Amino acid sequence: MDNLTHTLTGILLARSGLGRLAPHATALAVAAANLPDADVVSGAGGSLCYLAHHRGFTHAFFWVPLVALAPLPLWWLWSRRRHEVKRRDWLMAYLVSLAGVVSHLLLDALNVYGIRLLAPFSGGWLHADLVNIVDVWIWALLLVCVLGPMLARLVDSEIGARGGSGRGMAWAGLVLLCAYVGLRAELHAQATGALSTRLYGG
Repeated sequence: MDNLTHTLTGILLARSGLGRLAPHATALAVAAANLPDADVVSGAGGSLCYLAHHRGFTHAFFWVPLVALAPLPLWWLWSRRRHEVKRRDWLMAYLVSLAGVVSHLLLDALNVYGIRLLAPFSGGWLHADLVNIVDVWIWALLLVCVLGPMLARLVDSEIGARGGSGRGMAWAGLVLLCAYVGLRAELHAQATGALSTRLYGG
């Protein structure tokens, strides 16, 4: 998926409850949700190098625990300026980062490009072929759920009411995203089923 989708998903994950686990958890969730795409730097070695490494080990399940560790040093440098970072904060921050990285892999596995999820044990590409790499319907859904609470808080501040946290809208967004993917899966199954009932060339 594109990085806007990953960013919006990270925000919704944080608002759904992960943002309460550690200092600056929202920024951490967004960074972790985009982190596997850091393999884009392989493009500096040329197009062949990029094709060889894109959606490779940074998108592999085996390396997820290590990839989730990568943003924690920057998180610590940022957090310690305002808070005392305790051992529990490290653990909770790691869980937030882990959730962000896993969300990236799940979303990327849904599209037609796919990921090498089983690297280094297998170089095979896994892809569900359910959504496009850039899906405007997913954009619309996630943007409404991210921006909706912000607009509501703006209105509430004008009339002197107390604004909500946006947690309910975040959960609604994540559930609706799963429902949308489920609908696409059903339509995909119907299409492939229809193709298998036809005979071509005899």
